[in-house]
Amino acid sequence: KKDDAKKRQAAEEAAKRDAEARAAEEARRAEIIKQKAEKLRAEQAKARQEAADAAAAALAADAERKAVAEKAATLQSVKDLRAAAAARSAARDQHSVSGVAAARKEHRGKIRSLKSDLKRSTALIKRVRAGVTADLEAGLLKDVETLNLTRYVSELVDAVAETRKTKDKDCAALAVVCGGLHRRHESFGPGVVEKLRETSLSRPDDVDSEDPDVSKHRRGNLKLLLELYLRNVATDDEIPDVLMRRCCGVGPKGRRRFAVDAPLLQVYLKTAGGDLCGVIARKTKAAVVEEGGGEIERGAPVIDDEQRQALGDLARGACATLAAKLVDDHVSLRRLERRSARDALTHGSLTDAKEKALEDGRKAREKLLGHVAGLAD
Repeated sequence: KKDDAKKRQAAEEAAKRDAEARAAEEARRAEIIKQKAEKLRAEQAKARQEAADAAAAALAADAERKAVAEKAATLQSVKDLRAAAAARSAARDQHSVSGVAAARKEHRGKIRSLKSDLKRSTALIKRVRAGVTADLEAGLLKDVETLNLTRYVSELVDAVAETRKTKDKDCAALAVVCGGLHRRHESFGPGVVEKLRETSLSRPDDVDSEDPDVSKHRRGNLKLLLELYLRNVATDDEIPDVLMRRCCGVGPKGRRRFAVDAPLLQVYLKTAGGDLCGVIARKTKAAVVEEGGGEIERGAPVIDDEQRQALGDLARGACATLAAKLVDDHVSLRRLERRSARDALTHGSLTDAKEKALEDGRKAREKLLGHVAGLAD
């Protein structure tokens, strides 16, 4: 019995030692696994940090590139504005009474030596109608100088007034071509100004349902007419006031007759705000300050200070009118939204008519907000 007890005790001690050994081995393995996991987590954290640092560096480099590009674009825009102002000033001198008279006298003196080429003359009219770009300006001017276009003046007037392809950025190039025709053909200037004025002053029966191409054409003709006025091709002193009143919906006696045409007013201010209204875009002011070259030299004043102040007051008054309307429309829309929410809770859903009214109200508010923001700038 004693031997059996000793054997059992020895077996128990051996089993205990084996269990302790297994536990120690498991602990050792667990520690190794833990250390590997910690090392992996550290490596992953390091990789994530390196990736984050690389992304931040890439963002910083991208932001720096954008800043450099924006600064270059700003400087270029100011340079373009100075060049445009100088070109307008030079054109006004070129289109003075004496300058135009001298140019027409010279043209009459060499008209017999000019080519009466039907094919080239027709091609010129087609190019003008198809849309003038800055790249075409030199070639078109050469044709104007070398061709006898006496028989085609009325067709050129129609081509200029009817073109819908000339982009806003190329309007100055079209104005230069018009100036070349004006200096050589007495009937061109008055004819094209009358056509452009007629289109610019036209008013649709329903602004909201008007064909977008028609309204775009009206804005393009307004821009061109203002360019011609700033270049002394259009010489009627009533043009700035008449066009501004058309944009603002104000009659000759100062009474509001129509709604403000915000898109048309924006075109007016972008094209001639600095020269005719004393209104300069916020971005333009900031760009001039950043460029550090001083104010843009616009040459001799186009209109007197009193008229400039009056036109500026009309523009600011129209902007204030639209801003007040925006507030009123916003209040009305919120009221409509609350009423629609109550109806939806009461009846489970809105009728198609009410949903349409709500959607139309939101679209009208967003559209007006864009116009007011643009004019405010």
